[in-house]
Amino acid sequence: MNSIEGSVGKLSGVTAVKVNLDSGTVSVEFNPSQVTIDKIKETIDDQGYDVQ
Repeated sequence: MNSIEGSVGKLSGVTAVKVNLDSGTVSVEFNPSQVTIDKIKETIDDQGYDVQ
C-alpha cells in the first residue's frame, strides 16, 4: 500500500493520500483543477489494485 501512497502522492495536484488497510480504502485530497479522479484511479489500478 505504500506504493499507492507514493505513486498517487507524486501526481500534480494531490495534497494528501491515506491508505486504510483494514477497510481496503484510499482517501485522497486533491485539487480537481490539476488532476482528475480518473487519473488517480488509473494510477492506483496501475499498482495492481482494483478500483471501484
